Amino acid sequence: MTATSTPETRLGTEREAENGDTAHVVTRNAGLLAVGTIVARLSTFALAIVMTRALGPSSYGQYGYAGALATVVVPIADVGLTSWIVREVARSREQTERNMRRLLRLKTVMTLLVLVGVTVPAFLTASGFEVAAVIVVVLLANLADDWAQFVFGYFRGREAMGFESGVTAVSAIARTIGGIAIAVTTHRLIAVVIWMLLTSGTQAVWAARRLRGALGERPWVRLKEKLPPLDWRGIAAMSLIGFFATIYLRADSVIIGSIYDDRTLGYYTSAYALVGGLQILPWMIAVAATPVFARSFEGTDDLFDASWQETLRVVLVLALPFALVTCLLADPIVHLLFGARFGPAGPALAILVWSSPLWALNMLLAGLLRGAGRTLSLTAVTGFGALLNIGLNIWAVRTFGINGAATVTVATEGAVLIVLVAIAIRQGVVRRPRLPLFGLSLGLAALSGVAVLGRSWPVILTALLALAAYLVVVRLTRVITDRDIATLRRVAGRAG
Repeated sequence: MTATSTPETRLGTEREAENGDTAHVVTRNAGLLAVGTIVARLSTFALAIVMTRALGPSSYGQYGYAGALATVVVPIADVGLTSWIVREVARSREQTERNMRRLLRLKTVMTLLVLVGVTVPAFLTASGFEVAAVIVVVLLANLADDWAQFVFGYFRGREAMGFESGVTAVSAIARTIGGIAIAVTTHRLIAVVIWMLLTSGTQAVWAARRLRGALGERPWVRLKEKLPPLDWRGIAAMSLIGFFATIYLRADSVIIGSIYDDRTLGYYTSAYALVGGLQILPWMIAVAATPVFARSFEGTDDLFDASWQETLRVVLVLALPFALVTCLLADPIVHLLFGARFGPAGPALAILVWSSPLWALNMLLAGLLRGAGRTLSLTAVTGFGALLNIGLNIWAVRTFGINGAATVTVATEGAVLIVLVAIAIRQGVVRRPRLPLFGLSLGLAALSGVAVLGRSWPVILTALLALAAYLVVVRLTRVITDRDIATLRRVAGRAG
């Protein structure tokens, strides 16, 4: 059953947050996000598999290039407002709502500027009209998704995530069913991305209507009133953070598309699609924890540090085994899902998959530092990551192809993580991590043993047995506690 958000459930969540019942609030929101996120990511992954098989590596490479380019430029249109509004609504909801008209006006202007700034060069430089049209349509779809994310950010700040869950699930299902049908029947990429644009636009309109309903007859609609000052420095910092982060996440695809042909980029994009599916669970935890960090930093108790320690442990316990089993079984997984034509994606996937746990930890640390008001440090580090990634990729892609790009992505995520952890600890934001390293290492060793022994078995069976071995060991060594199991049951109950 799809989770929904009513005024009563939103109010209940906010009262729980005010009363300090953080564990229950994070559990509720993680459960709500589980519905929409799992449905959306699995649907997107299913569509990616069909697109690779129906369209082939070259067309899928064109789609990958358009998607990477859109991902890089969309943060310019957002100007950091989505991340900023989560923090500010969590801190001072009424003041943020009074400034909503100014925020929406800024977002509209920047969206139009980005659209024009990409559309004109695309049609002037692309190899054909249809290639340029794909770039523009994918950009429009991403801009529409960006508007919906802004609305979701407002509700995340209120720690009421049921609406996001419902709308993303419905939109993803519609996008996937229609996209699969169009890809199989037409074998035309442009037809598929036009359908994506229609579903993304519908989602954006749906989100805008819900935002207006949530705000109601509030002072934000009065144009002549004296409005509270906006934190322009914070907005600018959030904008740069988002832009730099997407640069070091997707610059590799843009560089590959510029140096090699569409087929090569199609191999790399298929590996990226699989890695995106592995990010579902840690992403939910990080998103649910972000508003908790924002409202608890200046508290008198140890809630801020305790939230950091607990979410860090959970993210690692969830992310590491999936990355390891995918790395060990990369080639058979690629052959099973995408077919023999995508064989070159296997080695790249084995490397790139390690960006998944690193990305999850960096996202968690970004929410932590934003909540602690360390946006300047976060901006500097993500800027360093972007420059490092571009510089290394220009060399590595030419020298080692897509495997070099995958290695640079993992190295960049790792370097950023090390610096962010050092900043958080040295500036006294949090204490050093306390992690069950012994039990976690034993569990990963058990997983590796089963995966290696079962290479000749069907890949799905091997992966399931390897993950089962990991779960048994981490349970016996109490890396996963009774409290964790109870929490998972509560999440499942909220999601059901």
